[in-house]
Amino acid sequence: MIRTPEDDGRIQTPEITPEDDATEVTLRPQILAGELGVPFVQTAAPALERKGDVAAFLTALEPRSIFFVDEIHRLSRVLEETFYPAMEDGRLPITVGVGAGARVMTLDLPPFTLVGATTRAGRCGPPAGPRRAPRP
Repeated sequence: MIRTPEDDGRIQTPEITPEDDATEVTLRPQILAGELGVPFVQTAAPALERKGDVAAFLTALEPRSIFFVDEIHRLSRVLEETFYPAMEDGRLPITVGVGAGARVMTLDLPPFTLVGATTRAGRCGPPAGPRRAPRP
């Protein structure tokens, strides 16, 4: 039986899948999305160079989407930290402007499940480590 994120009011954030077979790594979350009837969105960490890249993906997600990041160990620590408020609070703070005139806007995000795949789990920082986080 596959449980949805709403079953217990919590979402899985993230799941680290250490595998060598790239096809299997991508196929698992695709099958899960199909079984749950939710959208599947994928990218690779090298495609996420700036916080804006992460924001573009996260704000485009539909509710309950599975967001798959291949090679998650290649994310910079700054980008790993960007996922914290998105996963835990369902919000993404974005700094607009520079210097004294800069301000922070907070974007609300739909509930989603982040799945990260890596062949180097030891290179993932704490933000990309396996855990479960409550989500209102």
